[in-house]
Amino acid sequence: MEPTDNATHPTQPTTAMGASDIADERRRAATAKHTAAIATIDALFDRVDQLRIARDRLTGIKPAPFDADPIRDAQAVIDAAHQLNDALSELRLAAERAAKHRSRSDLANDIGTRQSALFPRNTTNARRSRGASPTTGAAGISDDHAHTDR
Repeated sequence: MEPTDNATHPTQPTTAMGASDIADERRRAATAKHTAAIATIDALFDRVDQLRIARDRLTGIKPAPFDADPIRDAQAVIDAAHQLNDALSELRLAAERAAKHRSRSDLANDIGTRQSALFPRNTTNARRSRGASPTTGAAGISDDHAHTDR
């Protein structure tokens, strides 16, 4: 039996890019797409952790001593509330990105919340219905940190 040349072997593709090369390219593209999806969904869970940390920071504030400055005490609570509001906003943005790879209801179930809480339809109307102005956060907290007299 004589050795055969791969270029003339009937089972080898004769094109510049073989079938296995095309399959490998498709596999790499599909893997890259899934890897990006996993990273995006993982970022959502990172935001859930940040939300919990911000919540703990806010709820873990101890009452000020009787002789403490009430303005500074209030400002500390407001600053913690802003951090909580920012963490919630970041979570919702991460959820929007993750929703390109997984259904909204699955994402909400994954983190243990309702879909309507994770993906509110119109936050401006929701804020107004709770008495907050368009310049306040979800909890009605003003974005103007310096404004303290009401």
